[in-house]
Parts: sequence; C-alpha cells; structure tokens
Amino acid sequence: MPDTRPLLVQSDFDDTITIGNVSTLIREAFAPDEWREMEDEYHAGLYSVEESNIRQFALVRAARTEIEDYVRTHVIVRDGFEEFVRYCRREGIRLAVVSSGLDLYIKPVMRRVGLDHVEVHSGTATVTQSGVRVEYTGPSGALITQGFKESFVRHYKSGGYTVVYIG
Repeated sequence: MPDTRPLLVQSDFDDTITIGNVSTLIREAFAPDEWREMEDEYHAGLYSVEESNIRQFALVRAARTEIEDYVRTHVIVRDGFEEFVRYCRREGIRLAVVSSGLDLYIKPVMRRVGLDHVEVHSGTATVTQSGVRVEYTGPSGALITQGFKESFVRHYKSGGYTVVYIG
C-alpha cells in the first residue's frame, strides 16, 4: 500500500543552502578570537549547537545593518537551490528551512535571492551594543536550548507528514 502522507522537506541552511557556514563567517568578521575556544568546546560535546550559538554570538559586536550587509555580499547560495524551491512548489511538496542558524543572516540571504516566501524556522537574534542575544523557540512556542531541528522533525511527523531531512 503506497504512503499517502504529504511530503515535507526540512532543509538546513549553513553548508546546505549556502556554500560555507555563514555563522562562522560572521564570528570571524565580528567577534574576538574567544569564539574559537567556545567552538572547540562545542565540538568536544560540552554544549549543544544552540547553547554554543547563544554563547558565541554574545561576543559579536556589530550593528544589525552591518551584519546584514556583510552576508548579502559574502554569502553564496548553492547552485540549484532556487530551482529546487520551484520544484517543491510545483509538486506540492512543503519545504521548510529549519536551522540552528539565525534569522539575522538567513532572512537577508533568502530575500536577496527572492526566496523570502519560503518557510523558515531559526534562532531569533536581538542585536544589542553588548552582543547578539539568541533564542530558540520550538514548534510549541517554548524556549529550547537543544534539539531545535529535531523538535521540528517530530512536530511535522506528528502532523502527518513524511519528512525528508536535508543537511
């Protein structure tokens, strides 16, 4: 018996839709080298990706417009992604970008390539003079500090979707 559940593609952003990790580019450009030690701690398993981003982006010192301008000029969207979005739309496949990255850079990049209509769930960034404050809100609306992308997979599956994850 064929699977009749609707199909949903959940795609990551950094290193998937983009060539390279935008989060790393921003930290390299706007944070002191202290972020590198935090990145090593993340890779050693001391923190979740969400906790790591919360800690590392707190070091970023730049205005929102400066960061948005930087990503608009430095980030490359992978060849074929725009066609993939059109394919999903044409075939009735729901596409959702779910990233542990930040709206601060995802939205300007998507807007630049004319894809700001695509569903996006990511960390929410508030730029302050003392750094970038990051929060992750799961599908239920509750703040979470780990398992952000997985929470959306579970949410979509519980909504009756067959989920294909890219990332």
